[in-house]
Amino acid sequence: MTKLPDLQEILPTHGRQAIRLCREDIQYERWEQALARTSDLDACFVTPPLLQLRLQAAVRVRRTDVIDAIVQRTIGSDLTNKVKFALIRILFVGGCGDQATHIFSSDHTLRADPDFLRLARLYSNATKDKDLKRQMRIVVRSVSRGGSDIAPSPSGFRFDSEAIDSIRGNLTIALSPSTPPHHAKGMRFEIAKLKRELPKQPASEVLEYRDVFTDPSGQIWNEKKQVIQPRGQPIEVIRRSEVQNIAMAFAANRMSRGIYHWLIDYLPGFAWIESSGILADEQFAILLNGQRKFEHETLDLLGLGHRGMPINKPVFVERLLVARPEAPIRAGQLHLQALFEVLGERSDALARQNGVTLPERVYVTRRDAARRILINQDEIEVEAAKHGFVVLEFSELPLWHKIAIARNARFIMGPHGGGLSHNVFARPGTKIIELVPIRDDTYYLRSSFAWLSFIKGLEHVVWLENQRSNSDTWTIQIKEFRTFLAKALRSPPPQR
Repeated sequence: MTKLPDLQEILPTHGRQAIRLCREDIQYERWEQALARTSDLDACFVTPPLLQLRLQAAVRVRRTDVIDAIVQRTIGSDLTNKVKFALIRILFVGGCGDQATHIFSSDHTLRADPDFLRLARLYSNATKDKDLKRQMRIVVRSVSRGGSDIAPSPSGFRFDSEAIDSIRGNLTIALSPSTPPHHAKGMRFEIAKLKRELPKQPASEVLEYRDVFTDPSGQIWNEKKQVIQPRGQPIEVIRRSEVQNIAMAFAANRMSRGIYHWLIDYLPGFAWIESSGILADEQFAILLNGQRKFEHETLDLLGLGHRGMPINKPVFVERLLVARPEAPIRAGQLHLQALFEVLGERSDALARQNGVTLPERVYVTRRDAARRILINQDEIEVEAAKHGFVVLEFSELPLWHKIAIARNARFIMGPHGGGLSHNVFARPGTKIIELVPIRDDTYYLRSSFAWLSFIKGLEHVVWLENQRSNSDTWTIQIKEFRTFLAKALRSPPPQR
């Protein structure tokens, strides 16, 4: 076997080359080669990208000796917080929750970082160890100044009573020849886990915080500087006299810029507003983060445009209303569906007024995407067009048009991405053909649209294409895809 150059040999003058070689090892899943190449831990701590690659390889092959050595040396080291958080994420995503929590709870330098509380909340269930959980709660309580113990109170407003909807969708998974079978197993595992958790989900509620600050990211804190809902932003304002004061507002301000979280996680929380009587209060406002076009389009369609209040700096709110849980559609609460029906009917009306054609077969392209670049996008679109799909770039269309398209299509196809979020408006029985780049530890994220289809009663077919580690591009094997697509379309068209 050819001896690999170690870091001592190439780091002094060829640091970039060392990183490139290790990234190639990771990309082509040469885990043992990556470990051999990065065996000098001193050199890795001098060059953090190599340290992250070493940990990634160790996690993949479950080299606990290597993992534990990195964890112990990381705690209290002079690595930047950004690097430490990156190492924690690698551990968390790789299923090493105990080690991730150990760094979080033991490294005192992390606690002053504004992002500590946000990430601590994100990774709160990383470990099952009771002692580590207890230690983590103590640390979070201290850093948040007790804010983590402040819970919202009943607001007096409520959602309509829950309805039972027995319509559920189906999932079919197909793999390209280069896709390892365990990826399909990973996807099915995530869907099965969500199904098991479905009956345990809490009912939707409208709650409130009294006398708090909030900012464009959705962070919430009070005049005692207690951080109630962290979003990784520094707390700079603790006097209400320094900012705009609002009597009552609904919190729709958020950190995520994408349309997926707006439509799937946030928008259902608006379902209580119309029937609550709150619109009689002229001071009631809906807080938004800046000037995102699709948020304002949504409010306009709901007749709430004049209530939207974009904020670009902290405000003080005497009664800040919040909807819980934060992702009710993912929790299967279809009694909120009436809101989507209103948006759908108004969008259909606008489509008729504007004389637009609503195709039965739609391909939602990602050719304008900056991430997960599909190399042979043109080939796939040509193949889709042969089967009668109209290729559309959703980023170019107004929201009402996209809603009307999704609501009236019988087949919707496209690569995994934000454009498929509009499937929430599709009618039961619609067939969704999702093209998914897949790799280890991405199953939860990549199963989001399959789960949405299950909740909404859609027929979901997934084509899984293997994506190399540390690569943001992917390619669909066109010959095998042609066979798959023809078979997927041979089934009877969905019934309305």
